Amino acid sequence: MILVSMSDSHGRHDNIYQLKNGENINNQEVLNNISGGVYLPADIDILIHSGDISMRGNEQEVDCFLKWFSSIKAKNRCLIAGNHDKLFEKQRVISQELIKKYPNIIYLESQEIVIDGIKIYGEPRQPTFGYDWAFNVQRGEKIKQFWDAVPDDVHILVTHGPPKGILDMTMRGEQVGCEDLLFRVMELKDLKLCQFGHIHEHAGYEFINGVHFVNASVVNLRYQLQNKPMMFEIDENKNITKIDIMEQMTKEGQEFLDSLNGANEALGFKKIELPENSIKPEIAFEDLMKADIRICEILSVEKVEKKDRLYKLKINTGFDKRVVVSSIAHKIKPEQLLNKKFPFVLNLAPRPIANIVSQAMIILSEGSGGNLYEVGDQDVEVGSIVI
Repeated sequence: MILVSMSDSHGRHDNIYQLKNGENINNQEVLNNISGGVYLPADIDILIHSGDISMRGNEQEVDCFLKWFSSIKAKNRCLIAGNHDKLFEKQRVISQELIKKYPNIIYLESQEIVIDGIKIYGEPRQPTFGYDWAFNVQRGEKIKQFWDAVPDDVHILVTHGPPKGILDMTMRGEQVGCEDLLFRVMELKDLKLCQFGHIHEHAGYEFINGVHFVNASVVNLRYQLQNKPMMFEIDENKNITKIDIMEQMTKEGQEFLDSLNGANEALGFKKIELPENSIKPEIAFEDLMKADIRICEILSVEKVEKKDRLYKLKINTGFDKRVVVSSIAHKIKPEQLLNKKFPFVLNLAPRPIANIVSQAMIILSEGSGGNLYEVGDQDVEVGSIVI
């Protein structure tokens, strides 16, 4: 079963393209339909949107989104509201009538739904955030009562705001998640996935103590489409595994080739192979020249606490010193990095990762076996991807 998580589309939904069966993401015609690299896979069993479907939350905006959401090819569509979606709190009768127009949409507000044995609970409330927004609740006992109402046996918890300390950092460096939500999440023994949005600049994914945490905002701080919805596979034992949309397409392609090769073998024809590491779509030379790549020296290497894959690197760029968080700790030893020089992309927008603001990106090369090499290393395989 395939589950897709998204949040905070803020009226940009019409520019989110759903792939058709058999479409190749590397096809230029398909790419022309995709805005900001944000798209949905062709096959979806459960699609969940965790709020802020609109900007001002008026009837016209909400109806426009619901019409689009209803049209997406998915077996089940679940939705909660967010702080921008005022209609759902301030004009409940109107919002309820709109939902009735689209019977294939499941709206959750302090409610649960069970789909193929998976219990999903939706709660739009978040700690008071700004002025005159919807579903604002004072921190402490007032909001705690909503988290206490979450069923003990829930598998997927959908909220609008994040738990404290998990994908909740604003660009000012403030962690604005809800502490009481965090405590409740830690109590839920059957919880597999906690999905939210709200803090656009900390969109991303973390896997903590067996739970997938997803800030599924598809827009950035400027309300531009930027982040692909995230996809998960649920097996018959209710185990949830994160997969990439492209990985799923490759898997489907491999399954097709396996069946085709079975017939080819019987006929004595040559086996067809699915190409690995196919080249990404072409970009303009002008876009490449925007990247500021410079050789920097790594001054220190630290493992990020409770993050097996993350290193915190301190680097000397030649004109300043920066912190870089890189997901390479499972593939390369600290002594292979410390006091050595590597190329870094320096003009990436700063991005919070595991509550640390990362200010650049190291460039290494990854071989087919997952080994990492320095760029220019003679042991590197020809065609290895620079990561």
